[in-house]
Amino acid sequence: MLLSISACGTTCSAAGAGASCVWADDRTIAIFFGDSPTLMPGVALALKPDVIMNKAGNSYTASGTAMVAAPALPLPTVAALSAAAAVGPCDALTLDASASSGGGGRAMTYSFAVTAAAADASSVSVAIADAAAAGPVIVLGADALTPGVTYTFSVRVTDYAGGTSVSSAVVTKGQYPKPIAQVLGGSARAARRSEAVNLEADATLPDAGCAAAAGAFVGAGITFQW
Repeated sequence: MLLSISACGTTCSAAGAGASCVWADDRTIAIFFGDSPTLMPGVALALKPDVIMNKAGNSYTASGTAMVAAPALPLPTVAALSAAAAVGPCDALTLDASASSGGGGRAMTYSFAVTAAAADASSVSVAIADAAAAGPVIVLGADALTPGVTYTFSVRVTDYAGGTSVSSAVVTKGQYPKPIAQVLGGSARAARRSEAVNLEADATLPDAGCAAAAGAFVGAGITFQW
C-alpha cells in the first residue's frame, strides 16, 4: 500500500475493504474505494514512508501529505419519507425513509422529528428517540399516538459530505379502525419528461383487537382507486 491515512494508522482501511492504489501516470496516484469506505473530507492522506522512488530506484523516497476535499460535484441527497396518512387506534405506525437517495453509495444518517398543531407531541418525540436506530425505518407502537390528533413527521437525511435533505408526512391517528394505505417512496417525486414514473402503494386491513376499538367491525377485503 502506497498511502497511509492519519485517521486510521498505517493502513488504508478507511478507503474500504479491498481498496487499491494505482498509478494513473508518473505523477498521479488514484485510489479506488472498496466496500464500506469511511474516508471523510478533511482527513490527511500521506505517502507511506520509504516506499516511492524514481523508476531507476536510485533516488530518495518521496514524502508528502494532502487533505481530502469534498466532491466537486456531489450527488444531491434526496429524502423520501413514506407513512400511512391515517392509522386506527390499534395500529402501529411505520416511518420508512429507505427510498432516500444520495451519498454516493455510502451510508447516510437519518434524524426523525414530529410536530402536532393542536396537541403536545413531546411523548411522541420520546417514542421516536426510543425507536430510532442507525437505519432509515422506525416503528411507533399503537399507543404512541393519541387518537384524534394529526401529526407531521419529518426526516432529515444527511450524507457523508454534509449534504442534507428533508421530507415530511402528515399522519392522523384515527379513533376508529380504517384501512392503512401509503404510497411507497414518499409522496413527492421528481422526474424528467422522458422518464417513466412507477408508483407503488401498500394497503392493509386495520387491527381491531385492542380495547380502544371494542365493538368495531372490520371487513375482509380492500378496494382501492388511484
